Amino acid sequence: GSADTKTIAESAKAQADNAKLQLDLSQRPWIEPEHESSVRLTLDNGRWNATLNSTLRNHGESVALNIGGWTEMFPLHKDRQFGPAKARQQQWCDANRHPQPGFVTGYILFPKATQPIPTTIGIGQNDISDDIIGLVIVGCVHYRASYDAPERPTRQTRFSYMLSTRSDGANMGVPRSTNPTTF
Repeated sequence: GSADTKTIAESAKAQADNAKLQLDLSQRPWIEPEHESSVRLTLDNGRWNATLNSTLRNHGESVALNIGGWTEMFPLHKDRQFGPAKARQQQWCDANRHPQPGFVTGYILFPKATQPIPTTIGIGQNDISDDIIGLVIVGCVHYRASYDAPERPTRQTRFSYMLSTRSDGANMGVPRSTNPTTF
């Protein structure tokens, strides 16, 4: 009867949805940001700046379109740890999950290809206090698959890296002079 037809239709839809998901997982682009392991800080107009030499790598099987991103450096406080940095990361990345319709920007990255992305990040000298135990970089890369529907939220890779901490739990020697420092 009609109950059997409905059950068969629901089962067929579930199988089609599962096949679509499996196809996406096997064919989608997978963008990974790779960051250099040492960062040189320089003081410029009261701000500690660093150029982070990153490479975006598409590990996936299809083209990634409209690649963009955001990276920011934060102080790592003894008491708040990653809290402020992770909150800002979530705020920015979530806000950029849904791009404006018709607004196309960013890089295109083919499967297995790489793209160097130098990014200047910094932190104000006034943001450095005695309770700083390190510096952290957070960010995200957002992109679309070539077959994504325009209304689909962008795909994202979020990242966070600790630049430097002191193992003894004491304050980190955050630079207060004008000499460049490498972490």
